[in-house]
Amino acid sequence: MSAEEKIKLDLINKFNIPAEKTEREITAALEMIARFDGADRGYLYLYRPEEGCVRKLCAWKGRGIVSLADLDTPYYIKDFAPTIRSLLKMEAIHVSDVAGASGKADPLIKIHRKMGTKSFLMVPMSYRKALFGIIGFDSVREKRLWNDEAISLLKIVGEVFTSALQRKSFENTLADNEERFRRIFEESPVALWEQDYSKVKGALEALKK
Repeated sequence: MSAEEKIKLDLINKFNIPAEKTEREITAALEMIARFDGADRGYLYLYRPEEGCVRKLCAWKGRGIVSLADLDTPYYIKDFAPTIRSLLKMEAIHVSDVAGASGKADPLIKIHRKMGTKSFLMVPMSYRKALFGIIGFDSVREKRLWNDEAISLLKIVGEVFTSALQRKSFENTLADNEERFRRIFEESPVALWEQDYSKVKGALEALKK
């Protein structure tokens, strides 16, 4: 088993967890991948189309590394149009030399230059063939080149993260609905009961034949 396959297996096993631990385990996974890959920062943003932005969910940075500027601030699509357009098309964004990159007016490049990033990679996460989020890794101490194999692996990692986050969302929704119906039942001024009429329905359908 290759090191990449081992990471994938470890991640799949890691996310067989209760919903409330999902974000903590994603942060731990970002650290594991960053350390394995030689990156100095790792982060995950969720795409919020209804808000027109992406928002940070989890982040990790190595010791002595400055956090990415405005990491907790949402990035709005209107301000990062070229970047978002590529991600919406499920294209990874890979800049191996930030200092020498073209497009000096690009807000993303300007942020990375300000924070001393030498190289960075952003990989889209998809759900139902649409953009769901972004996994990003930065190299600060030295220039870094991510090959196609590494990018493909990170897309698989994104699938694992997406599955875990969707499961968490489903479990939270289920818990909220259970609590709502419990309150309706307990606080209702009239009696409520549940009756199974499946046998009656079956008998009526039989009479139609």
